[in-house]
Amino acid sequence: MTSRVAAHVGPILDGNTDTRGLVSDEEREHLQAFGMDVRALRKASGLTQEQLGKLAGIGTTHISRLELGRRRPSIDAIKALARILAPAGTADAVEQRLARLAGDSLRTGAARRKRQRDNKHRVAALREMERTNRKLKGLMVGRGTGPDLSGLVESGETAIARMKAEIQAEPSGIRGVVPIDEQARRNRYGIGRPRSRSLKDIQAWADEYRGFLDDGDDEG
Repeated sequence: MTSRVAAHVGPILDGNTDTRGLVSDEEREHLQAFGMDVRALRKASGLTQEQLGKLAGIGTTHISRLELGRRRPSIDAIKALARILAPAGTADAVEQRLARLAGDSLRTGAARRKRQRDNKHRVAALREMERTNRKLKGLMVGRGTGPDLSGLVESGETAIARMKAEIQAEPSGIRGVVPIDEQARRNRYGIGRPRSRSLKDIQAWADEYRGFLDDGDDEG
């Protein structure tokens, strides 16, 4: 049987639900260059993993896994690392280099989720503004007298256009780097990770993991 999953996967299936460091062997090899670069930057800054973690707001275990290629880096993590480790005036360049080294393993993480939450509220506000403007336009139709509502309608249209621009704006990220979508990454590197740490999702992932190994069996 050909296993394409890192050796540390085994204990996870024996009751350890911490799947955050899970990557396949192929993906771990791909992330080695990223990890080495982070480690070199940290050493050049004279920081321990613990010190870097405290400054960047990242756990020490998280830092260790990133340096070992055992965890997929997120945009937020790269931004935090570059802020602490990059020489003066080079933060943007370091961000872009780390993101390119992460390649297909780069995660949008919390930045994407925050954008989705913000847009949910923006869309609700947009719908309300559009309803209000339609009512104002209806009041103007066929009215020979009464207050002039054209200014309110015009202001509403401006606010609606601004809100649409905010919703359609590019999500926060790293300039010049577009993260690969999760399904494409899974197709390239194999088994991923549970959607959450709930028992249901972990069990579903474990079943998928077993099927992934079965697909890797050598025939003949």
